[in-house]
Order: sequence, then structure tokens, then C-alpha cells
Amino acid sequence: MEYSYSTATSEADWNEWVKRNAAVVDGGLSIARTTSIREADLGVSVVDHAVDPTGVLYTVHDSGALYRYDPATDLHQRLIEGSEPSIDRPCAVCASENRVYVADAADGSIATLSPRLQRELGQLPCEAADPRTLRYADGVVYVVDGDDRLVTVGGEAELTVDWWLQSPIDLAVCAGRMYVLDETSEGRTVRAFDAEEERREGLYPLSTGAFVTEDASFTPTAIAVPSGSLVVAGTFDDRDGHGLFEWDPDQERFTLRHELARPCVDLVGQPTDEHSRRVFYALLGEERASYALQEVGEYARHPKRDRHVGVAFHRFDAGRDAVEWHRIALDIARASASTQVRLRYVATDEAAIGSFDAEGLATEGLDPSAIEALRESGVDSLWALATAAPTELAERSDRFDVSTIRSWCEAAGETLADHADARWTLVETIDPEETLLRDATGRYLYVAVELVGTPTAAPLVDSVTAYCPRQSYLRHLPEVYQEDDRSATFLERFLSVFETSFVEIEREIEGFSRYMDPGGVPSESLEWLETWLAADDYRSWPESARRELLARAPELYRKRGTKAGLRAMLELYLSHTTDEEWSGPERATAERSDRSRLSDATGTESDASSLSSGRDIDQRLFFLEPGDLDCIENEAAKAQFASLLPGPRSFALCCGPFDSAEQREAVEHIVETETPAHVTAQVLPIEDEFTLGVDTFLGVNSALRPRAFAMGEAALGEDTVLGPGRTTE
Repeated sequence: MEYSYSTATSEADWNEWVKRNAAVVDGGLSIARTTSIREADLGVSVVDHAVDPTGVLYTVHDSGALYRYDPATDLHQRLIEGSEPSIDRPCAVCASENRVYVADAADGSIATLSPRLQRELGQLPCEAADPRTLRYADGVVYVVDGDDRLVTVGGEAELTVDWWLQSPIDLAVCAGRMYVLDETSEGRTVRAFDAEEERREGLYPLSTGAFVTEDASFTPTAIAVPSGSLVVAGTFDDRDGHGLFEWDPDQERFTLRHELARPCVDLVGQPTDEHSRRVFYALLGEERASYALQEVGEYARHPKRDRHVGVAFHRFDAGRDAVEWHRIALDIARASASTQVRLRYVATDEAAIGSFDAEGLATEGLDPSAIEALRESGVDSLWALATAAPTELAERSDRFDVSTIRSWCEAAGETLADHADARWTLVETIDPEETLLRDATGRYLYVAVELVGTPTAAPLVDSVTAYCPRQSYLRHLPEVYQEDDRSATFLERFLSVFETSFVEIEREIEGFSRYMDPGGVPSESLEWLETWLAADDYRSWPESARRELLARAPELYRKRGTKAGLRAMLELYLSHTTDEEWSGPERATAERSDRSRLSDATGTESDASSLSSGRDIDQRLFFLEPGDLDCIENEAAKAQFASLLPGPRSFALCCGPFDSAEQREAVEHIVETETPAHVTAQVLPIEDEFTLGVDTFLGVNSALRPRAFAMGEAALGEDTVLGPGRTTE
């Protein structure tokens, strides 16, 4: 049977669809993902808190006691008793990599504490007479003084910002720039300073009265700037409630990220890299209860429907008018009991449905002058507006900015969804994989795919295919079976059951070549192709890594059994499993190798290789072979490294840090599989925390920095404490 059909199956195809709360995921269509915030009560009330550059939380209590909280282990540890340090009334705290600084409201001093030694080391020299707020960043301590000025301690040059400020409430620091929540005569505002110069251009367009979300305004109470993004805690102005808000530069307004039960009096954000989920710590209420606010990934809730639902629209074109569309086929790659896929459609000869003149189709925010401007730009319907690129429309007319046009496009999409719900034909079957169309005549077939899920589950539609013109096996029967409309309708529906099966068989035969394509083979047939190419040793890998392995199999097999081949296999796997939650087709593997150095105890060096991918893979690879030890002159040091190599035909692979035990097992399996039988190999994990002499490789996972000062011939280390000595007679 001959059909013309149009399909959406690739990322490029899906990008042509109009999507509302839907996104392209793994080459298919699913509900868009977002990050929400999970709130956890740490069970303590504190004076102040601080996060060090490694993400560890330090809290100081009324008594002066210092506690440490490690979010990785969920462990609270008391470091210093309240009676030990000379702090009468602690009021503020900040933390560096190895020091904690606590301000004393009694005398205005700032005590320096060592978490490792668990004791006070002395006083931090500072010009601030009444320190109220402390922040640490990049070797500099920032202090909000009680006389309404900012003071810095450390760095290349200490500075003071005074006459610019009126009444600073809170302070945040990012990349050397200071952000101050200031109480001015006109209200509260956020101000930014580079050294003593206030920055206005290119920053958040904030001023008094600018703290607004989509439907409410709020008064800020605390700020944080993790990874350069402004996050503000505040209290709603026109209703009860408090929240955490983040500045959205695209919408040029704040977005409510999380609602808080009590007002936030202080907020700090954990420093993270670009791929990590952020963690905030907030002090809530008058009792200053400590809360952890952890970002978690989940499927987004539709902003208008208040459900976890996504909608996508597309227009299929038959090429001529009055075509009778036959059927629609959906390939649903992922479904569960808590998810649904619903389908709506309508056929018409109109190229763009939803004329601005049609009754009941007015788009929110479009007045007659705006409609006229859109028509002058070639946009005369809801469909044309919903599918338009806001940037291109803004370039055609100088009357409206990109933000305004983008809001119109989104509103047109919502109106189009309401129009589809009310007027398009709904397929009664849930998760319809095959739909025989009725009353679908016209050049254009408009299709709406609705995806319903939960915060943790969403369906995935791999492809949508529309067939035309309408044909059936009824045309092969004698005319007598086609004369009566009622019986012909029944026969057509009856024969369509068999027709669907045979047409799918014909389609599979025609498209059999895709089963030989690593990128196009269906997920359920991936194991079959792996068996054909003898790549079935790594079926536990993520699907994206398995597909890349198949695509690169000829290249990798030529190098199998060599050091270069083993490195290529490890890089391939690690590139798809490091920060796996963020991986996807858009993060293609980029291979780039650097050279690193192995330093022995005598200071001699030998060349060695390490992994450094363009995707910033956290793991590092280092091959240690017998030949690498020839340059070591110190026999004791040489013997220490030689103990890792049991024989002349052996090597050690140092790799890490690993994200999980499963990742380490996978690396060990790769080494075991790809290493020749006559070679002995072992995997040594590299950790970021180390002890000299144990799995330590200078320049690979460690660096030594001299931090000492000398008095004559005596050199004192950074943790040296001078105290009373003892004499003997």
C-alpha cells in the first residue's frame, strides 16, 4: 500500500514544534525539567552561619561554640566549646578553606579559629570598629561595619566603601564584586561595587520598587549570589508569606523559587561549579532556625494549568487541498502507570488557524495597535504568532521589545492550547500508538500532543508520524461491499486492524537500514546491534555511551589492546557518566589530552598523560608503567612506586575521583576487558583529599604551596602556634 507520510523523530524535527512546558529529551518529546528546592530543618538555632569554599557549613551559637555541618554525610560536629575562645557575644561568622572568623559584638574584635586544630589562633586585624556581617571570598574577608561602611581584609589592597552606602542590611560577594542590600531613603535596593566604584550598567536593573514577580511584589530581607545569579529572600507586600526569589534576566523580573514559612533573616549559598545543584542555608524567624534549601531536579509544573503537563503542537502539510488524512502513529518510548499521552487533531485547508479577527481567540495583551504592528510584520494569526521567533519579530519592528513579543508568543501558545481543548478532536484512547483519523480532511493536519506526568515521572514520545491520503483494504474488495455506507464504514474499520499490522511490516522493511545506524537504531534493538558488532560487554553503560561506542567501533577496535585504545574507551565512558544528570545529545564528547608530571622525592620529573576533556570531566587518568620509574634516582622513592607494579608487564591506572561505586566498577571492568591477557593491571582511585605518601601524585591530584614566614634561620608553618617554652637545668 502506498502512503505519503510526514514524521517527527529527530531533535531537528522536534525543534519545529510549538512547545509549552515540553522539551526535547534523548531525541524525543517529554515534559520540561526544572529545579525545585527541598527544605530541611537542621534542628538548631544559631547566631550566624557561613559556608566555606568546599561547601561545609559552620554555625556559631550564643555561647561562642563553633559547629561544623557536612552535607555529604549529614553530620553535625562541635569543634570548639563556648568556654574556650575569648568571644563574649558572637554576632557574625565567615569561613575560608582552613579558617573560621567570628566577630565579637562586645569589643568589635574578629577572632580567627582553626577547625583542624579546634582552637582559637588569634585576632584578625581589621579597621571595622563594629563588625555586623562577615563574608569570605578568594582570600578576602568582607566586613559590614556598624557605621554603615564596607571594609575588606586581605587581598592585594584593603579598601573601605563608606559614603556610597546609607544603611547596609546584607552583603554577598561573587568574583570580587560586592552586592549590598541597602536601606535607602526611597526603600531597599541591591547595589553592586567593584572595589570603591559602584557598577550600574550591565547589572540587574534593580532599584527601589523593582522587587516584583509575575503577580506580586516583595520586600527583600537577605541576598546571596551563588554562581553569579542573584537570589533574594523576601516578604510579600500584599499578602502573608515569605519566599526565595531569583532574578530572571530573560523575563527581566524575579521568579519565585520557594515559599518559606517564616521570614528569612540571613541567606548564604554554597559555592558550586556550573553543573552542580546549589545548596542554600537560611536562618528563619526571630529564633534564627537553621534550614538547608537543596535544589533538586524534577519535571516542571505547567504555570497555567497547575499540573505536571506539557503540550506540543505541529502542522503537517499534505501539499494540496482537500486531502483526507489516514492515521497518526506515536512511538511512545517511555510510559508508566502515573503518566499519560493524549492526542488531539484537526484538519483544515487554512495555513494558519486562529485569525486575530476570530471571536474568542484574542490573545492576552494584544491591543489593536499591537495586532496592526504584527500584521505589518507578516503575523496575522495565533498559529503564526505562536511559531514566530521573538528576536526576528523585534528586528522587523522597533515599536516593541523582545521581552514583550516573547510574552505575546507564550500567550498565543496558551490560547492555542485552549482552542485545541475546546474544538479539536480528542482521541479517547490513552497512550494512543495508532489512531485511525475520522473527519480529517484538509491540506493541513494540526496535531496536539499532551504529556501528563508527576514531579518524578514523565512520558517520552520518540516519534509522531502522520499518513495520507486515506486508503484502506476496502478498495481491494468488490464494489458491492462499498455501495452501502454503513456496511462500508464497518468493513473499513474491521480491515484497518489487519492493515495496520501489514503496513507496519512494510514500513519496517523499507526502513531496515536504520537498524544498522548506531544513532537511529531503536532503543529496544540496541542490544541486537551490539551483538553484531561484538560490543555487548558494556550493556550497563548509559544508552548515549553505548551508541557512541557502536559509532566509533571500527576506530576503537583498531587500537584494542593498546594504551591509546584503553584511554579512548575510558574517556568515552567517563564523558557520559560524569555529571550524568546533565549529559545528553547536546553534550557531545570532546577529546583533548594534556601532559602532566610525576614528581619523585628527589624532584626529578617524567612525562605522563592525564585526561582533560572539553566537557570538564572531573576524573583524571594517569598510567604508571615500569619505564616511568627509570628517571627516579632515589631508591626509596623508586621502591615505593615499584610496589604498585608487580612485574615488568604490568601497569597501574590512577583514576578519579569517582562519582559512585558503580562508576569505579565500570572502569575496572573496562581495564580488565581491554587489557591483553599477558599484562597485569590494577586501578588505583584518586581522591581529592590525600595524605602525602599515600596515592599522592604531584601535579595530578595535589599541589604544594609554600605558606610560611621565616625569622632568621627558623621557618614557621601556617599552623604553627607560639607558646611558652620549657627549659631544663
